[in-house]
Amino acid sequence: MPDKGKRGPAHRYCSNACKHAAYRDRRSARRWAPDIDASLLHLPASLPPDEQVGKAVVEFAMVIATFGRLSTEASPFLAARCEHLYDVLRSALEKYFPGWDR
Repeated sequence: MPDKGKRGPAHRYCSNACKHAAYRDRRSARRWAPDIDASLLHLPASLPPDEQVGKAVVEFAMVIATFGRLSTEASPFLAARCEHLYDVLRSALEKYFPGWDR
C-alpha cells in the first residue's frame, strides 16, 4: 500500500552525492561521441545502400551525442528525458551495430 504521507514521484537519486556521481558518469561516457556538425549528412540515393547505412549510423551517433550533451546542460526537467533517450538510443546502436565506433 502506498504511503499516504508522501506526494509526487519517487526520488531518482538517494542523495545529492549520488546525483552528482551520476552526472560525472554521464559526462565521462560521452567521450566516445564525435563532435556534432551543424548540419546532418545528406544521403543521396546514388550511393550504394551499404554506404547509406554507414552514413546513417554516423548521423544517428551525432543525434545520440546531442542528447548526451543535453542531459548535462538542459533544465532538470528536460535533462532527465535527454539522459533516458541517450541511454536507450546508444544501447540500440550498440545492439544492432556492435563496434560501430571502431
